[in-house]
Amino acid sequence: SLDGEDREMLTDSLFTEKYQKLYEDLSQDSTFLHLIHFISVLLAADSTQRSQIYRTLLKVIAHKAVPSRPARNEPRVRKRRPKIYPLMTKPRNELRKQLQTA
Repeated sequence: SLDGEDREMLTDSLFTEKYQKLYEDLSQDSTFLHLIHFISVLLAADSTQRSQIYRTLLKVIAHKAVPSRPARNEPRVRKRRPKIYPLMTKPRNELRKQLQTA
């Protein structure tokens, strides 16, 4: 399984100069799902087939562009204030026993 950084690096590497103008209209989640479907075929192919499959992958990704929504603006803020409670570092049952004895 890929962590967030690896996933972002893989999807970002798919955007070549030819598709750079479409970058803002592409969904990273959709791109990653298409990559997952194509990866086994890409790995099994020889170099000539691989370039053809890669071009097909880019066309599929470009075809699934997210529609433009000019009036949509989402603020980049946290929803709630952080709580002052410590993180749960022990099993819940242990913590309950500690609360009952305190």
